Amino acid sequence: MSLKILVPPKVLQDQLRKCLSLSSFGIFSSQAVDEISIVASNDFGSETISVKVSAVVQAEGKFVVDMARLSTLCTGMTELVTLEAKEVSGKNKVLVKHKRSLFKLDNADISSIKLINLVGYKEALAKHVKVDISELVAVATSAVIPKNILTKSEKNTKPFYTAICMEIEPDMICFTSAINSCTCMNYLPTRENNYGTEKLKHILNADSLDKIARVFASADKNDTDCIIFHANYIGIISKNVSFFCAKSSASFPDIRKVASTFSERGFSVGVSQSLFKAALNRAKISVDHRVVLEVFDKIMHIKTPDSSDELELENGGETDEIRIGFNSALMHTIVSSYASEVIEIQMNESVSPFIISSDESNCTFYVMPITPETYKEIV
Repeated sequence: MSLKILVPPKVLQDQLRKCLSLSSFGIFSSQAVDEISIVASNDFGSETISVKVSAVVQAEGKFVVDMARLSTLCTGMTELVTLEAKEVSGKNKVLVKHKRSLFKLDNADISSIKLINLVGYKEALAKHVKVDISELVAVATSAVIPKNILTKSEKNTKPFYTAICMEIEPDMICFTSAINSCTCMNYLPTRENNYGTEKLKHILNADSLDKIARVFASADKNDTDCIIFHANYIGIISKNVSFFCAKSSASFPDIRKVASTFSERGFSVGVSQSLFKAALNRAKISVDHRVVLEVFDKIMHIKTPDSSDELELENGGETDEIRIGFNSALMHTIVSSYASEVIEIQMNESVSPFIISSDESNCTFYVMPITPETYKEIV
């Protein structure tokens, strides 16, 4: 029997927006007398989304329709919309009815949509971790390093930023992204863990994580938790939304192991986020973005070829002295990502990466300095 449903246009539009992040075409099918599902997948079949929509199902079945056109039709509609798959003049159509208005959309070929192969779904689902949706969205949003902070040399190389490393541990998930000059690590606490003590490492496409952030950012207010599991794909499921993405074949360096070595050495200073950000903004008068940071006697000196600035440290730096160079545009973007009053900067030596973190954030950056030879004339 051909699918026929009545659905509120605003509710339908809200769910269509999630699916449109992957494709223009979606599969509508009945799930119960009061619910349908809309399934969409990208052109490669490597990402699939399924959303539940409350509706009155008058006839069971399924159809495939252009969701972008359907969403446009729903704009301005105020009463229940009727969607019905029907043959019209020998052609398969989806009729969209609202009050006295009638619109006809093509009922597309369902075989043209490539869905991700959910091998071992039930077995994989049994082993999962549960996380807070709002925390997942926050981490997924900040985990991908913005492309606008790439240096000129990095834009001509093959960076790591196309991939994200996701490591699942008993009490948290760590998302790591990296480019040549910077590594970003975001920690997502888990509420429930059915993996046990097993540690798992998966590589995702950065684009998939970006879509996860956008899809779950608009989750229903009653949709507070989601579960994450894996098979030959990664699955994230909440009450009304399911998102599946294939794992990436990209390689990823073991950055966490290297990072733990850095944290065992060096010293740490605390600096006002707002004052440091303002100082970096003033340093932009130097067009080549080279900045030297010097720390001694509880003072941070920020120098460029054309300026010299000073900041009083919130803590640390009493006796230690260090001189380290970095890209001001990169540092400004990193510091701006924190909302904390004080950020911590851990340093070791001029040629070692330095660590930026905050007690009020689950995000940590590991930044590569520029070589001393490139800024030796800055005094």
